[in-house]
Amino acid sequence: HSIFIWERNTGGLVKIINGTKGEILKYLTCHPIRPIIYSVSGGLISVWNNSFPECWSAYAPNFKELEENIEYEEQENEFDIEDEDKPLLSHQSDVNTPKYSEHVDILSFEKPIYCSSDEDGNEIHINAMSIVGEEIFNDKEDSI
Repeated sequence: HSIFIWERNTGGLVKIINGTKGEILKYLTCHPIRPIIYSVSGGLISVWNNSFPECWSAYAPNFKELEENIEYEEQENEFDIEDEDKPLLSHQSDVNTPKYSEHVDILSFEKPIYCSSDEDGNEIHINAMSIVGEEIFNDKEDSI
């Protein structure tokens, strides 16, 4: 079947939609709001709507759209985390090697050098859970 779309004002043919060949169109309806046409022929329901081309170049400025797939040949070290072809120098490896034997202090609290305008840097940091826990515990003792 074929569906012909005409413009009402000018009477010109806008588009011809070709469905399955040899099938007779049994039912046709349009979506009440969106530009979608539904057609039924021979037990097959077809949904016709506008196809919008995707513009992937908007995501990255150096993105190049391809019409068909191309074979990409990567360089040997293009995606390597470490360059295994780079010669190792003994003095460079000592400088770049992280030292894990240093002690890291996670218990002490240092006051920040800069504070925002609503802070003066002298706030006392208290564990709120211990206060709430003591208040609940004290309330239970008072009720006994």
